[in-house]
Amino acid sequence: MHQFKYSSATKIFITPDNTILEAMSRIDEGALHIAIAIDENQKLIGILTDGDIRRAILRRVSLNAPVGAILNRSPLICHRNEGMPRIEEILQADPSVLRIPVVDEEDCVVGVFLVEDTVTSAIPAVPVVVMAGGLGERMRPHTETTPKPLLEVAGKPILQRTIESLSSQGFQEFIISIRYLGDKIIDYFGDGSKFDVQIKYIREEDRMGTAGALRMMSAQLDRPFAVINGDIITKADLRNLSHYHRDTNAVATMCVKEFEFQVPYGVVVQEDGRLIDLHEKPVLKHLVNAGIYMFDPIALKSIPDRGYFDMTTFFETLQKNHPESTNIFPLREYWRDIGNPNDLERVSKEVLTEEMA
Repeated sequence: MHQFKYSSATKIFITPDNTILEAMSRIDEGALHIAIAIDENQKLIGILTDGDIRRAILRRVSLNAPVGAILNRSPLICHRNEGMPRIEEILQADPSVLRIPVVDEEDCVVGVFLVEDTVTSAIPAVPVVVMAGGLGERMRPHTETTPKPLLEVAGKPILQRTIESLSSQGFQEFIISIRYLGDKIIDYFGDGSKFDVQIKYIREEDRMGTAGALRMMSAQLDRPFAVINGDIITKADLRNLSHYHRDTNAVATMCVKEFEFQVPYGVVVQEDGRLIDLHEKPVLKHLVNAGIYMFDPIALKSIPDRGYFDMTTFFETLQKNHPESTNIFPLREYWRDIGNPNDLERVSKEVLTEEMA
């Protein structure tokens, strides 16, 4: 029988009166992907996961609303005198559980059980596929001799920032899809050892599309895996994406970001030629594809055996084949896509400002 141990929960305590925004900050600072709500006597009221917050965002719940509105008030718990037998019972009933509050005889929280501390296979290593084979045509002349992922943001290549960020989160296995000037990427990163990660490469001989390249990797992707475009700067924690994907039993999960656009004119609403309403310079909000994904291996069966296949078509196909398990994951962290030279300059200033703060 495994030894029963649990971690301190002090850093992740909240109250039902805290705002969702405050709880979000506590979850991020605690780095355990969970917050535990207690009363004035430290008795358990409920729990809140990062996934609960993402689902609230999708429902348009205000981040200034009290966290009590979205708490899970009936979580699975373990009394400390029950130990591992109770933990094993919970995990057998629901293997997706990763965090379990531990309480004393009076239901006061004394800690939180982290599955990965005892059951090492509970969270299998997640490979990360980086799409770095694009021509970078919108970035010319910067990309005439340098592949886009090696362009520098605040003095460091975009792709290096991605690998270092994900490595700090515990991701160690990378597969980089290369094509245009791909040898320069290989020369820079090698096998990944100088960045304390493992890197393999897949070379696209023809233009295959962001999803088409995945068919070349199917033999290596035998467990859930993440995909990220090679021209993104983000502070997103992909462990949260991995947990969310697992908790929702998804086959495919697309990260999305809210994008705002102000129409520079008065927008007219009409019906059969009659003026119904007029909105002066309205701000439109839409969720956009953020270029970060999580897949189960079964998703690869939806990719045709040959030909160009982009990610939009892939998700359209997945939605038809797996309508109940093709999901979205809203990003709330910093995210920028480097699409043109102006983006490169703007993001460099933002990153420098953040690093110097």
